Amino acid sequence: MGSPRFGPLLSHRAGDGPTPAPPFSLPVGSPSRRTRSGRKSQPPHGPDQILACKKVIEFYLYAFKYYMYDELRAIVSKYYVQHNNSVGVGPDSIIEFAERERKAGGGGPKDLIMQRILCDGEYIIAHVKGVMAGGVLLNVIEMFRFRDNLYLEHWDVAAPVPPDSEWKNGNGAF
Repeated sequence: MGSPRFGPLLSHRAGDGPTPAPPFSLPVGSPSRRTRSGRKSQPPHGPDQILACKKVIEFYLYAFKYYMYDELRAIVSKYYVQHNNSVGVGPDSIIEFAERERKAGGGGPKDLIMQRILCDGEYIIAHVKGVMAGGVLLNVIEMFRFRDNLYLEHWDVAAPVPPDSEWKNGNGAF
């Protein structure tokens, strides 16, 4: 289930009490946290959805924080389908993308902050705030198809977040 490197966060099960704080900077918005507009940032999830949320965090950690590519290959189907036109198919395509970003960004993303994770059946949608090299801020929506503890398919869209002075409203990007 969880990797020893990630400790209690990824091995925690629903009903075990409060989820321990992650030892890294990929926080997920809590149900009590509110957006600028006052809405809750994260809907409540059942036990299966909580596990799926943790698996997305695990995916990001393997690919973009710890570069644990053997562990990443173990959770990605060999038939993995990618819908981002700049990335190939199969598990090694994720590794190639992670390495490309790492080299281009002086070590990869500086921070990936999970704003919210939504689960519906075998689909997991993550709203991610990406802080890239040079302080470039990205608003990213990722959608994964996840079944039998394997990632099968992926879609994404990323957009740079303009400076506050260019916003047409005060709602914020996240």
